[in-house]
Amino acid sequence: MDSRRDADLPAAAVPPSAQHTQQDRKNPTAKGICERFYIGIQVLNDHDFDHKTENGQLVRSYVSPTFTARFENIGEEMNWIELTHVWREWHQQYPEMRFEVSHCSCDVDVGRGVAQLYAEMTVSVDRGVELGSLVKACHRRRKDGKWMYESFHGLRGMKQNGGFV
Repeated sequence: MDSRRDADLPAAAVPPSAQHTQQDRKNPTAKGICERFYIGIQVLNDHDFDHKTENGQLVRSYVSPTFTARFENIGEEMNWIELTHVWREWHQQYPEMRFEVSHCSCDVDVGRGVAQLYAEMTVSVDRGVELGSLVKACHRRRKDGKWMYESFHGLRGMKQNGGFV
């Protein structure tokens, strides 16, 4: 990757607790990718699994047709529809589940047209149970310049495995 880039996002999109490094706030590609990640987390917290809201439609419009996802505590790779089904099931099992991003950064290699987002999150499950979570999300630039969401990897899991791999 060329260099590490964090996004300087609008105050409305970023929780006050989220951290970003000063040197990395200038890259518009990283900013856009991180901003869409924050919006995607809000879509999850709003339970918009059918992507009917404006934010849900925005997130969905950036998902690649070849999108793949993997969680450490789920043995098989998933596509976008399967991942959305997993989120829906988890929210049915834990209706109070919420996600909070504490840090988001994005490595962008403009020359190769690839970007990797890294995020640290807290998942509040229920009855005061909070789990740490790490996310890696890969993006690829299409020929028209749009950065598509290619893959998601949840590096820590749910309560059943203690939240850590």
